[in-house]
Amino acid sequence: MVVRVHLSSIEIERLASEIAPQVVGSRVQNAYLLPDGSYTIRLRREGVSWELQLLPESLLVLVKGTFEERAEPDGFCRALREHLRGRTLTSLDPFRGERAISIGFEGGLRLCCELYPGGRILLLGGPEGEVLAAYPPLKSGEGLTGPCVSRAEVKGMPSLEEVRSAGPSKKLGSVLVRELGIAPKYANEALHRSGLRGDVRIGDLTEEQLEGLRATLGRLLEEARSGRP
Repeated sequence: MVVRVHLSSIEIERLASEIAPQVVGSRVQNAYLLPDGSYTIRLRREGVSWELQLLPESLLVLVKGTFEERAEPDGFCRALREHLRGRTLTSLDPFRGERAISIGFEGGLRLCCELYPGGRILLLGGPEGEVLAAYPPLKSGEGLTGPCVSRAEVKGMPSLEEVRSAGPSKKLGSVLVRELGIAPKYANEALHRSGLRGDVRIGDLTEEQLEGLRATLGRLLEEARSGRP
C-alpha cells in the first residue's frame, strides 16, 4: 500500500526545485508498476540511472539506482512505456498555488501529477493536452477539472492588481487562500508577520499595507524554497 504524505503547494514547489536539476535532460528507459501501487520511471543521464517514483495522490520521490521488485504492469504503466520510452525529460515544474507537478517530455508530451487526495496522474499530448492515459482511469463521459487542465505554472508572487481585482468587499485571508492559491499555513504566517488580520476587507487596505504583505509573502516563499525555518 502507498503511504500518503500530503504536502502544501509551497512544499511541492520546493520539492520540484530540488528534483528538476537532477532529471531534466535524462532519457526515459522504461516505466514500471511497483508492488505498493506506485509507478516509477527509469531515467538515465551521463551513465547514471535514477528512478522517479510517482506516488498517486501524494508525492514524487527520486531514487538513485533501480528498484528490485516489480509488479505486473497495468494499463497506465503500459501507456507510459508506449509513449515515453526513449524520450528526453525536458522540464519538471509546479503549478502556481496548486499541489501538482507537470513533467514535460520531448514531442510535446506531459505527465501531470496531482498530489492531493482524489488527484490523478495524467499523460497528456498534443497542443490541446489530449488525455492519452490516466490513473485512476477516467469514467465514461467524465470531465476533467483541476490543475492538470490549466497551463498556469508557478512564476512568482501575486501582483497588487491580482489582490485588488478580487473585490473590495472580500476578506483578505480568503482571497490569499482561495483565489491566489497560497497554502493556509503560509497565508496565516504572512498575515501575522505583516500585522494584518485575515478578516480585513480588501477595500480597507492601503497600498502600503498590500505592498508590505506582498514583500512578506515573497520572503516566506524564499524561505520555503531554500529550506530555511
